[in-house]
Amino acid sequence: MAVVSVVDLLETGRAALRAGDWTEARRAFTEAAERGAGAPAFEGLGMAAHWVDDGDVLFSALEDAYRLYRAAADPHGAVRAATALATSSVLFRGEWAVAQGWFGRGHRLIDALPPSPEHVRLAISEGLIPP
Repeated sequence: MAVVSVVDLLETGRAALRAGDWTEARRAFTEAAERGAGAPAFEGLGMAAHWVDDGDVLFSALEDAYRLYRAAADPHGAVRAATALATSSVLFRGEWAVAQGWFGRGHRLIDALPPSPEHVRLAISEGLIPP
């Protein structure tokens, strides 16, 4: 049996997300995370958990992704995780104040950086989840 690399697992997970195969995405990202793939694996796992309505895994995975992106000095990855945590805080838990805290973290990370897709994602999410 061939050993699958973590890079292949991450791509399998991303492809499964694009295809709407949440179970396969979750499996691939879980294995990638267990094998040390880091923040991208946890970010993907959080996204897959969202679609299967597993709030416990979603929050745990996205918090790990946020922490790991911060440790790696990757503000764009950290903002993606913070934005997902903000919207999920409202959608899964009804925690509006917690969402505003995550949005604030996102702004502190990227407001001074050149425009990026994460700026757009943050702005759209804030527009959908008003204070």
